[in-house]
Amino acid sequence: MSARGLVLLALMLLPAAQGCKDARHDAAAVEATASKAELATPAPAPAPAEPKEPAPAPKTASNTAAAPSIYELSAKLEDQTGKALALDAFRGRPVVVSMFYSGCKAMCPLLITRLQGIEAALPKEARDSTQFLLISFDPERDTPQNLTALATAHAIDTTHWSLTRTSASSVQEIAAVLDIRYRRLPNGEFAHSSIVTVLDRAGLPVLRGEDSELVPGEVAKVIAGVLQTP
Repeated sequence: MSARGLVLLALMLLPAAQGCKDARHDAAAVEATASKAELATPAPAPAPAEPKEPAPAPKTASNTAAAPSIYELSAKLEDQTGKALALDAFRGRPVVVSMFYSGCKAMCPLLITRLQGIEAALPKEARDSTQFLLISFDPERDTPQNLTALATAHAIDTTHWSLTRTSASSVQEIAAVLDIRYRRLPNGEFAHSSIVTVLDRAGLPVLRGEDSELVPGEVAKVIAGVLQTP
């Protein structure tokens, strides 16, 4: 082919080549735009968490008004020294009362620690005027010797605390009045709730709740209110 023919052929092929180049460029631009769009698209917002039910507030005087005085029961107690006590032995002062058993390895040690936290939150004068009373679910095994050993192990100040046992029938009556649920398991242990009740001078409940729900400072205020009431 002559030189003139080659030049003419090159001129004919040039627009087609340029078109392919432009097409490739346009495709690359579209792909880049799409990638940017994907990156710019915000991730879907996480689904809102399901609202949790608030923990029940401890019962106060306004919603324990119908509860009877524990001193209406005729139960007899025996404390860690072997001394016999009437259930109303601490009438006339505020009493922080709950139930436990010395063989308990989980809930009862926590209960004692939390009660000691309430005791520590009381000013000295209020602490000297307040009694902490624990009544055993397990009177057969919670002898005065075992109760004394427990008091020693937990550094309990027995000038303000009484660790006691009573008859099996009285355990049932006291648990019912204190709104405490328990049952004996086949292995001899006890499943139970850890309800703490603050009693006024007449043995009426002014505060009641699970030990884990009670704030020591708030309980101290309730006890101060009892002490201010004749």
